[in-house]
Amino acid sequence: EDAIDWEEVLESGRAPQPGEAEVLAGPLARLDQFFINDESFEVVGRMPRSVSGFGFAYALPKHEEFDAYFDSERGGQMGWFAPEGMPQLIDHVGHDEIQDLEFVGGSALIPFGLALLNLVGVFIAAAGGVLVWTYLFRYLSERLRPAWLAEPFQLIDRHPAIFWGLHGALYGALFLSMLAALFTPVWSLRLSDYTQQQFAEGGLQFVGDAYLSGRILYAAAATWVWNYLVATVQYSFLPSLVIPWAGVVKNLLSFTLVGYVMMPMWTGMAGMMSFHVGTLVLELEPYVLASFYIALYPIYMWRGITAGLRENDWRDVFRAFRIMGIGAFFVGIMLAVAALYEAVTLILLSP
Repeated sequence: EDAIDWEEVLESGRAPQPGEAEVLAGPLARLDQFFINDESFEVVGRMPRSVSGFGFAYALPKHEEFDAYFDSERGGQMGWFAPEGMPQLIDHVGHDEIQDLEFVGGSALIPFGLALLNLVGVFIAAAGGVLVWTYLFRYLSERLRPAWLAEPFQLIDRHPAIFWGLHGALYGALFLSMLAALFTPVWSLRLSDYTQQQFAEGGLQFVGDAYLSGRILYAAAATWVWNYLVATVQYSFLPSLVIPWAGVVKNLLSFTLVGYVMMPMWTGMAGMMSFHVGTLVLELEPYVLASFYIALYPIYMWRGITAGLRENDWRDVFRAFRIMGIGAFFVGIMLAVAALYEAVTLILLSP
C-alpha cells in the first residue's frame, strides 16, 4: 500500500492516482509525457523546488498494475520516500546505522525569494570590494616610487570611463548570468557538473589534486598557476598583444560562466558563500584590472605608431608595453593573495 501523502510534495497540478499511468514530475524534469513498454505515462503534477533526489525524476504511486516494470530483474530497487525522511530516519534507526544506508539525494533548489536575497548579498559584497580595491589603487598611485611603478594605477584617473565601464561590463555579465541561472537552473547544474569534472579529471585536475592533498601552500600555488600564468598571462595578456581586446572578451565569457556556476540557489551554497564570497572579491578585481590594461594597450600603441611615423616620437609605443608588463606584475600579486585566501578557506573551513 502506498503510504505517501502526495499532497505534501505537490506544488502544482494534482496528485497521481494509484493504478493510473500518472506521475509527479521532479522540479527539473521537463517531459510532460513519456513511454515505458509503449505505455504512455502523463505528468499530472509537479514537485516544489525544495524536493531533493527527484530533480530529473518522476514519481509513480506503487500499484500492482506496474510492479512488473520495476522488478529486480529489470534493475528495480526498493526505496523509502518521505517529505520529512531524514528526521524520521534518525529517530527510527539512530545516527550510527545511517552510515550504512544508501541515499539518493543531492542539492535541491532553495525558495526563489531566498535565492534573490543571496544574490543581493553577493552584490553588496562585490560592490564593497570594488570600493576598497579602488581606494587601494589610488593610494598606490600616490605613494609608489619610482613614478613609473605607479603609472599603471595613475592611469585609472586618466581613463575613468574605461575603468568604470569595464567594471560595469564584467560585473554586469556576472550578475546577469546569476540572475539568468535562477530561471534556467538546468543550465547552471550542467555547467557546475562540467566545472567539477574539469577539477576531477580534466584540465584542472592538478588544482583539484592540490586541494585534495590538504596542503594549503600547494593548493595556493596550483590555484595561482592556473588563475595567473594560464588564465591571465597565456589566455588574456599574450593574445591581446596581437588581437586588440582579446583578453577583455575572454574575461567577459569567464565572468558569465562564474555567474552561472556560483549563483547561490542550491541548498548549502549560501553557507559556503559566506566565506567564498571573499574569494570572489579578491579574485575578480584582478581580472578587471587586467582587462583595463588590455583595453588601454591598443589605444597607446595606435597613438605611438601614428606619432612615431609622423613625428618620430615612439614614447607611447614603449608606454603601451610598459603598461602591459607592469600591470601584469601587479595583477599577479593580487591573484597570489586571492589564491592563498581561497586555499585557506576551502581547506580549513569547508566541511
